[in-house]
Amino acid sequence: MSMQTAALVQVVLEGVALPATKTRLVDYARREDPDVARLLEALPDREYRSVRPHPEPGAVRHDAPPDNPPQWEQLERQQEKLG
Repeated sequence: MSMQTAALVQVVLEGVALPATKTRLVDYARREDPDVARLLEALPDREYRSVRPHPEPGAVRHDAPPDNPPQWEQLERQQEKLG
């Protein structure tokens, strides 16, 4: 998601009370901007505490899942598998 799109999502969701489930975010966005609601439908089904993009583009969030490493690490793993 681009920073511009992330900013749009943040603006659309500004009035929603957090924490909120994915369903609540999508329902709220449907009333405000159906295009943003469609984007949010791709999110994992969990509770969200924030709708702000990470302040450092490309940085790994402290709460990133361990099975989803940074892109450079994924690339290294793929190269190792290919030999």
